[in-house]
Amino acid sequence: MPAWFRQDLADLPLRKSLMDAILDQRPLWSRGSVQNHLGAFGFSGDEVFREIGTLSGGERARMAMALICLAHANLLVLDEPTNHLDVENIEALEDALEEYDGTVLLVSHDRAFLREVATRVWAFDGSRLVDFDGPFVDWEADRASKAQQASRAELDAAEARKKVEKERAKKNAAAQDDDHAARRAQKRAAEDAEKAVARHEAKVKDLEGQLADADLYDGSPANAKKAAQLDQALARARKELDAAMAAWAEAVESAR
Repeated sequence: MPAWFRQDLADLPLRKSLMDAILDQRPLWSRGSVQNHLGAFGFSGDEVFREIGTLSGGERARMAMALICLAHANLLVLDEPTNHLDVENIEALEDALEEYDGTVLLVSHDRAFLREVATRVWAFDGSRLVDFDGPFVDWEADRASKAQQASRAELDAAEARKKVEKERAKKNAAAQDDDHAARRAQKRAAEDAEKAVARHEAKVKDLEGQLADADLYDGSPANAKKAAQLDQALARARKELDAAMAAWAEAVESAR
């Protein structure tokens, strides 16, 4: 049979006295028995005649525990039972739970309290409920160890990502260097081709100048022979110039 301890303590009969609330559970008890039971939870003397509605939060929590202990329940469900309790009453609750023979399902944010009483832990990991078959102190140590491992794994992953990024940046830099070197080489090739065009143009112009000399056509066999040779040389020079122009155009296109 279960018994419940609600965090809001809304199930307490606020208009009844402490004495009457206990007698509702144990109608055959004498006044002395009731006072002895309430005394175990810090209520003494005429306090037993106070209305429950006049109690403080901590006193109401103690009264709720006094009633739960009379239920002979084999399952206690406790929702934040240390709320409003001082250190002395928390220690009393811890002692009572240590002596309790049944099962306790406990919900609490009080880690010090959980370290003293919890023997098994159900913890939420995001939307997943994790069952840890061991005391709360072992669960804390296991959680800290896993967090440390996760942190170490994250650091290792970050280092690996950093290494990959570094290698990628290095490759990109090398590729850029290669690209720049190729562009420089293409630019030099275009400049060399342009210079070659200029040399061939100068050669053609020189041969044309020589052929334009009127003295070359004086009718002498020697000058006639020379004119024929110059004419042949000019034809070759013009072909070479055309080839140089084509090479220069190709080099310029590659350098763009």
